[in-house]
Amino acid sequence: MKTKLFFLLFLICFGLSAQTLPNIESLSGTSISGTGKVGTTVRIDTNNDGDYSDVSVVVDDKGFFRHTFATVLAVGSVIRIKSSIVKNGKANESKPLTLIIQDKNSLGVVPTASSMAVEFLNKKNEALKNSILIYKATISNTNFSIPIARFNFNDTSTDNALGNVTLFTSIGAGVGLSWGRMEITRDDTGQITNEEYSNTIGFHIGVLFSSGTGEDTKNVFAPTLNMALLDFQIGLGYELGTVGDNQSRTFLTVSYAIPLYKLVRKGYRVWKINPYPIASRKGSNLN
Repeated sequence: MKTKLFFLLFLICFGLSAQTLPNIESLSGTSISGTGKVGTTVRIDTNNDGDYSDVSVVVDDKGFFRHTFATVLAVGSVIRIKSSIVKNGKANESKPLTLIIQDKNSLGVVPTASSMAVEFLNKKNEALKNSILIYKATISNTNFSIPIARFNFNDTSTDNALGNVTLFTSIGAGVGLSWGRMEITRDDTGQITNEEYSNTIGFHIGVLFSSGTGEDTKNVFAPTLNMALLDFQIGLGYELGTVGDNQSRTFLTVSYAIPLYKLVRKGYRVWKINPYPIASRKGSNLN
């Protein structure tokens, strides 16, 4: 029963975190390529006139697409991208994405090492001045957690009931990796003035703890493994502290997470950032 429950939770979390927008992995003056959901149609306006019929390419059965431009695009050229996919007989279209050709000889390789990501974030870029752009990013971070509910399994060899639920019994902390979006604001010189990160999905290890005195007091000290969706965590833990009669040491927990980066500016370390934005904010010169 426990195995089925854990598997169901994983499928639900995975389904909620699934991405449908194509990911631009390579862009130059000669070609564009990336990955996306099979069957998605990627349409490109190559001369920034609002006509997205200039280029149309479909994501293949391996989840990949590539197109070579008929004419080499000059450095500084602005292109716009839309994607659509037919679902239940209806075409669902994305919002437009704006990109700038920065180097016609660039391979557009995504930075994977932390040092390369830091260099990208520290680099002044006049082509992106007065812009508010959103990028996919991977970070490591610390968070504090407040367990909302905890489901304690019973020892099924002595109790037929599956378990019981307790509320707000401890506090916690942990570290882990998060995949999400980073919003970067640049001034009129192209220098970054602000970075804001928001989590989509993450995996964290941590510990829950509480202690007290008096009769019937239960001390909590439990390592946990958590999957984070936005600011909520679903975790599996093992109690090393006090357990009740017929209570198994294994439990499930649902927590609200407070990442350190919400309390301290740049309270995280960037490991990877895609150099091509996935969206732009209203007010950006790239809208």
